[in-house]
Amino acid sequence: MESLPTPSHSVRVLWTAYWIVALIICIVSLVVTVDKLKTRRENHLWSLIYLQVVIVTNLFINFVADINWHTPILGDALRVGAMITTSFLIVTIPGFVNSQPATCLNRRVGTIFSVLGYAMATHYVVSASVFFLFRYNGSIPYFGGYRYVPAYTVFILEAFAVFYCVAAIFTARIRTVEEKIRITIMRRAAIVIIALFPLSFVIDLVRYFFPPLWNVFKEERLLFTPFNFSVVSLFFVSYARKGFAAIDADLSGSFPSLSPRETDVAHLLCKGMSYRSIAGTLHISLSTVQSHVKNIYRKMGVNTKEEFILKEKGVP
Repeated sequence: MESLPTPSHSVRVLWTAYWIVALIICIVSLVVTVDKLKTRRENHLWSLIYLQVVIVTNLFINFVADINWHTPILGDALRVGAMITTSFLIVTIPGFVNSQPATCLNRRVGTIFSVLGYAMATHYVVSASVFFLFRYNGSIPYFGGYRYVPAYTVFILEAFAVFYCVAAIFTARIRTVEEKIRITIMRRAAIVIIALFPLSFVIDLVRYFFPPLWNVFKEERLLFTPFNFSVVSLFFVSYARKGFAAIDADLSGSFPSLSPRETDVAHLLCKGMSYRSIAGTLHISLSTVQSHVKNIYRKMGVNTKEEFILKEKGVP
């Protein structure tokens, strides 16, 4: 393996600060989304949290791997961990998009991405375990040339997952105010990511003809991974704060005896919405809506939708 130039101390300090700032942005974004669980419990929110956890984990492992790049055993183990979490991105990116009815392009395709993503993650766990147990002696790197095929397979699948999500976002079927806010934010994020993709390929080529660039970063992904994740996470902050607030901001009245989710259902019932429309607006199943309505009627002491609306308006 050709030795790479060792970055200067000042470059390493700036590089480390760059990664730490990216990690902080991603962690703050995750905290903002988790905090939203206090008022919203829909599956779409959990899908977003799953994606953000994978992003933070992947970013952290890549950061530590970059610091320990040439450390025997640890360096290889961290790179395996980075590829495993990258494989999870193949699952979580389409999963996040498919968890919302408006952007669910095709559930079967989403399932295929899940199977492939978990399969690649399993491959790395098994193959790395076998390698470290029976072949590793400190001189043969796990990520030798024969590891390029699965690595490129993961990156290609990740690119296809992103393209699938972009197609789903720009062909979304907007039906509610909340969906319009969410999808607008998602489209802006998609445009930014699409614009950034070509830069990684350009810089990857330039650095081979401009050796000083090796002093800054050894792989183009180590420059663009934290940057892209930071940009996406900033959009996630806006998404969590605005995309899950449209219903709350539009509600009036108070139901102290109801749970937060029952309160959401109660307000939409007062607007005269059908059970199916409520399910679509809140991104929950029809049976879940029916269960909430049953609990609402029991707690409010009514038997029908008409009785509930009259009681909410204070009509005896």
